[in-house]
Amino acid sequence: MMNLYTNLISLTNNLTLLIACLVFLIACNNPEAEIASSTPTDASLEENTIAISQKQYTSAKLKLAQLEERPFSTTIAVNGQLDVPPEFRAAVSAYFGGYVKDISILPGQFIKKEGTLFTMENPLFLQMQEEYLAISGELAYLKNDFQRQENLYADKVSSEKEFLKAKAAYQAAAAKKAALAKQLSMININVAKISTENLKSVVTVKSPIGGYVHKVNAEKGMYLKPETMAVALINTDHIHIELNVYEKDYSQLGIGQEIQFQLQNNSNKSYAAEIFLISRALEDENRIIRVHGHLKNKHEHTNFLPGMYVEAKISTSTSNQFALPESSVVNIDNSYYVLALEKQADSTYYFKREKVEIGATDGGFTKIINASNFKADTKFLSKGAFNLISD
Repeated sequence: MMNLYTNLISLTNNLTLLIACLVFLIACNNPEAEIASSTPTDASLEENTIAISQKQYTSAKLKLAQLEERPFSTTIAVNGQLDVPPEFRAAVSAYFGGYVKDISILPGQFIKKEGTLFTMENPLFLQMQEEYLAISGELAYLKNDFQRQENLYADKVSSEKEFLKAKAAYQAAAAKKAALAKQLSMININVAKISTENLKSVVTVKSPIGGYVHKVNAEKGMYLKPETMAVALINTDHIHIELNVYEKDYSQLGIGQEIQFQLQNNSNKSYAAEIFLISRALEDENRIIRVHGHLKNKHEHTNFLPGMYVEAKISTSTSNQFALPESSVVNIDNSYYVLALEKQADSTYYFKREKVEIGATDGGFTKIINASNFKADTKFLSKGAFNLISD
């Protein structure tokens, strides 16, 4: 029994020694932890005062900072989405309908302007070309007849009635030819190449813009009605943001104001834009104003897609405010504290914990609302404050 007791004592002593060694090693590897665990003790120190030796200050690489005036913006928090102008979208349909002969495009595929989207077949196309050839031949005769009647009327050989009749027939034929030529050009048939030997029943439908295929509603063999959208395209070269601003904030808006926004799926990165247009009408349902913003960095377009939701802040005004580095301020239970240097004596720094009221944080600096509570030359711990205050 005595041996068991002796062994337990020995084991306890060894365990205590091991724990002490571990604590020592951790402290050596973490200078800031060393400060928190070995701050000089002095019964004369006031409450909320922390003393740090010069050695601790140097080993932990602590830094000091002073209050400085920095520009801070008054902002409006809004949301919205990425979009493109209407001229960079295209909904392609068939002007005269027909059966889809061939289609091989897929959503996401890039199509050049005037690139082929699909081909269509319809006997109507043959009829239109036939009519064009017929009216072209007739027009040559009517033109000669009109010119002949014009000369006869000028010489008072022919009556005015005959002259006007020839003129009306020629003008009607010319108008019909022009209309047919326009219709044929709409289905990409070059009228200059139409002849009785090369009449086409299959036509090519081309892309009106360069862009990416967004939707494909057509398939091979289907009959495509003129009112049916076959393919939707979108060009993202001029992507912008459309923001929703509440009615109460309308008076603060102005052209050229700065916008900082984040994508909802990546709130860690901010992008810059500026107000380009402000709507002059309220959306009746939600009482909001539409704000159109242009991106500042064009190379960022590759990361964006139309329809992506964004969260943004519009800077409506800017003023200089006293601020400290963000790392100087420590949040403890929604109260904010800093360490102000009271004095430096006998190779020891004496810091006092002070409560502060804060405002916005911008560019790594936090606005100190009650900056007037401190002297202009007061120095604050800007690195390592969290470990010292929270311990």
